[in-house]
Amino acid sequence: MSANRERKEADSAIGERLLTLHEAAEILRLSTRTVREYLKRGEIRGKIIGKRWRFRRADLDAFFENAPSEWDFAGREVTGIRWCISENASDEAGTKGFWASV
Repeated sequence: MSANRERKEADSAIGERLLTLHEAAEILRLSTRTVREYLKRGEIRGKIIGKRWRFRRADLDAFFENAPSEWDFAGREVTGIRWCISENASDEAGTKGFWASV
């Protein structure tokens, strides 16, 4: 690879605008807490710069493309289970729903 091409690729990578945790969460339509959990499990790539998480848009796109279509709350792929909403079901937190096999 030529030196000019290598420098151009490095310049474009360095010149890319980095996203904050809040911006990454907005793009993925997730809470910041959920994004942190995916970071902890190594499912989203990010770096801490100046004590703050920063993300490249390409890493968020890769996470989205590689994610299963359905996950449970622990991040495992769901097969044959769905969240059902019911007026009769309620826990101490006031959640009205339950998991059911389909």
